[in-house]
Amino acid sequence: MKKMISLKNGASISNIVVSTILGHSGGGMFPYILNPAYRQLIEDVKQTKTTVITKSSTYKKRIGNYIAWKPWTWKYIKRLPDNGILNAYGLTNGGIEAHAPQIGRVAHKGIRVIPNFYPEFSKGKDMYLLVMEIVEVMKILWKYLPLSKCIQPLESNFSCPNSPEDRAKNVEQIIHCARGIKNYLPNLPIIAKISCLHPYELAEELEKVGVDAIHAVNSIPYNKVFTCPISPLHYAGGGGVSGEPAFPLAFEYNKELRKKIKIPIIMGCGVISAEHYKKYKDIGADAVSICSLVAINPREASKLIQNNS
Repeated sequence: MKKMISLKNGASISNIVVSTILGHSGGGMFPYILNPAYRQLIEDVKQTKTTVITKSSTYKKRIGNYIAWKPWTWKYIKRLPDNGILNAYGLTNGGIEAHAPQIGRVAHKGIRVIPNFYPEFSKGKDMYLLVMEIVEVMKILWKYLPLSKCIQPLESNFSCPNSPEDRAKNVEQIIHCARGIKNYLPNLPIIAKISCLHPYELAEELEKVGVDAIHAVNSIPYNKVFTCPISPLHYAGGGGVSGEPAFPLAFEYNKELRKKIKIPIIMGCGVISAEHYKKYKDIGADAVSICSLVAINPREASKLIQNNS
């Protein structure tokens, strides 16, 4: 049985987490689902009770850059040298009401799925209204998810590299949002996904507010990974880098973050091998998230999951 990391009220996550790459439902996404090795990975995830975190949903439908059924938009996801991936996905999604039934079906099949929600600070909403949206999001999800209200976690994505927010400046908004969630949904286990552009003080404040775990870090803006070349997606804001080129920055950020907070940390970004997994565990990761490895080599991802069950 896979070692589990406790959150609160009986909620838990596995020591490997598959994040975003299984889509908005947590049950797989196009075009990866066409690969038999990817489909086998989904079965392995189910059998080993590995935690899955979905791709971000927003409150209402949002059309970004990449749209899976429109091949001319596939240019917004590019492979980089050295097992790197660059994307300017742009948070394309059908909205939480569309995704909640899909997430519920996946959960009822036996996959341990945690929904990910992206609060849209850039729309200038009053913080109270934004928190009320999140309360409504959970009411929608609870209609479909098999777990009780006390143990179904939610990951709140505070760090999308392709969003209009300035991640280095939205710290106060994030803290107010997290505090509001805890005020209105005190029993809800919350995972906060942050960026390496966020100061460590953000994670420290989130711990004080009562956030149950930190997921660090999201993909890293191209100009932070590569200081000289112009991004191949410069016309779309530059995009976010994942895979091996992002690993050194993510590793150093997480290494320092571990010294700052005591709550569980899901460390990730750049994991494309068992060696990367071990390096994160060696610096104190409670869990390690994988995404790029699944995209690049789902067979190796399956082996990593099976070997750490």
